[in-house]
Amino acid sequence: MERNGWANGAARAGHGSVPGARPPKGSFVKDLVEGEEVEGVFLVRRKSVRRTREGRPFLALALYDRSGVVDGHVWDDSEAFAAVFAERDFVRVRGYVDRYRERLQLRVVTCATCRWEDLAAEDFLPASARSPDDMLEELRGRVRSVADPWLRALLEAIQADTGLMKAIVLSPAATAVHHDRLGGLLEHTLTLMALCDAVTRTYADERTGGRADLDRDLLLTGAFLHDLGKVRELQPVPGFPYTDEGQLLGHIVLGYEIAMRKADAVPGFPPELRMRLGHLVLSHQGELEWGSPKRPKTLEALVLHHLDNLDSKVEVFRKAAGTASGGWTDYVRTLGRALYVGGAEAAADGPGGAGGARDGRVADGPSPAWPDEQPPEAPREPGGAAGGRSERRVDVEGAPPDRDAADGRGDHAMPPAPHGPAQDPPDLFGQGR
Repeated sequence: MERNGWANGAARAGHGSVPGARPPKGSFVKDLVEGEEVEGVFLVRRKSVRRTREGRPFLALALYDRSGVVDGHVWDDSEAFAAVFAERDFVRVRGYVDRYRERLQLRVVTCATCRWEDLAAEDFLPASARSPDDMLEELRGRVRSVADPWLRALLEAIQADTGLMKAIVLSPAATAVHHDRLGGLLEHTLTLMALCDAVTRTYADERTGGRADLDRDLLLTGAFLHDLGKVRELQPVPGFPYTDEGQLLGHIVLGYEIAMRKADAVPGFPPELRMRLGHLVLSHQGELEWGSPKRPKTLEALVLHHLDNLDSKVEVFRKAAGTASGGWTDYVRTLGRALYVGGAEAAADGPGGAGGARDGRVADGPSPAWPDEQPPEAPREPGGAAGGRSERRVDVEGAPPDRDAADGRGDHAMPPAPHGPAQDPPDLFGQGR
């Protein structure tokens, strides 16, 4: 199932087989219907052996794809099934959709493991609503608008690096806080470039006497490069886990290294321009406690930081709005508050509808990040009474507390809480750190 060109985009980026050469994904969680026989590939997010009241062993599973999570059970030959696959494996299962306590479940009768390399990334990862081709065309237009010959040569050199561009197309911008989806990095970058362009025009119009205080070309180039290290920091696989160098170095250092190498490859690139450009990358997160090696000390760096922060916060608000109930979101840890999105009608029309679980499935959209999460329940009022509101301390999309927060990797998160720094995210696929 191709979404807005992401099947071809993911394949071009080197993830998954060429479309048509791989077996079909099959059923999605969101399409499960009670009483039907289904077959599909899912990620095993939880696997445990339990016992019925009569003492018979059975296998309890949580099966995931990009559209949601559903409980699965193996009632017969559970020990034999348990030996076939492990938690975090991808499995093709055949079974029947049952209902238990108003929740859909999948009764598994056959299964076989699959390799991630043979699957389509977009079937298991949330993706931008914009197509890769559309975003790349906009990016090319932005690059063509840069007049400075040195910066233009630098940007064109990056565009000519097919491996790097494929990674940019596929990469998320974060693991959970904002733009945590395939293409999220490019989507965030383009929005930031548009904001930078608009602000530059604002501060060079008749109201400021026509003074062009901001270097537009430098600012747009900094917007393109600021999060480039994300292509080496994050893995475009379920959960978007960190790479080893992402854990040890972080995207700011990695992005600075990529940017400076590209600048050094442009013959005669001016040292002063190189320094100012490097400062944009190193200071874009703004504050030392947010993991920024340097604080902004040029006008372009100051503007870039605040616009970058603005776009991430708007995205956080939009995501939180999808969880709203009665016009209010849950407590959004990233912003340190609950958010008002309007009346019940507005909340129902927002992303994800009225929020909450439906038939035991997580609604289509960005996935919970950790393998041991339960699908979220519908919002509950205190004591079950209507009209109240509970500020539950949860992150957007139900991400575990402190994930991506204030450790130098979460973009513009709240400063570290008194209880200490955030913990490193888990390694979803058991890769060594």
